[in-house]
Amino acid sequence: MNFKTLASKWEHFIYHYKFHALITAIALLLIGYLFFVFFQEKDSNPSPSQIDAPLHIIIFGDFNEDNLHTFQTKLDLLFPSWDSIHLDFLYANESVDNYQGLAQFYQNQVVIQDTTPDLYIFDELHYLKFFESGPFTNLQLTPFNIPLDRFIEIELNAVKTPSFKGIQLFDIHPFQWLDGYNPMLVVHENSANDDHVIQFIQQFIQ
Repeated sequence: MNFKTLASKWEHFIYHYKFHALITAIALLLIGYLFFVFFQEKDSNPSPSQIDAPLHIIIFGDFNEDNLHTFQTKLDLLFPSWDSIHLDFLYANESVDNYQGLAQFYQNQVVIQDTTPDLYIFDELHYLKFFESGPFTNLQLTPFNIPLDRFIEIELNAVKTPSFKGIQLFDIHPFQWLDGYNPMLVVHENSANDDHVIQFIQQFIQ
């Protein structure tokens, strides 16, 4: 084998394709990181059958985790005949401006598609990101008599129309304790605790 020819071919490859190779390497690292995060998240989250609680709620978005214990306490006081409501907290930043933020965004999509809580509480920004693709109930098709001003308006084909998959909670106690922008209550379409979901919503929306 002509090592001189081999070396020159390698130099030619590096000179012409180094940026392509670098981009490919970064993409492979990102994909590997996403798979790692996905399986780590999947292993650490209990399945719905493992959660023994009257309701399972995922709090998802740019909320203040320091207030979560206070929120849990105040929520449980409103339902004294229930066992404690199970809360999971997933922090999601508002911006996706680096590889870590992008990985977190895709991880969040996996969590939404791969878990089955009874309810979500999103901040408005993340609600708007996920309400179309997420497995969420259209509350207009339920027996709840929810006032129209509890639904935010979105622009669809240049026309503003209510989005019926989330209920605004910004002025309702105790959701202010989450300290996030306009908390939105969302019902999972495959909730396993329909009776408790109904009681929960009726407690706050009358």
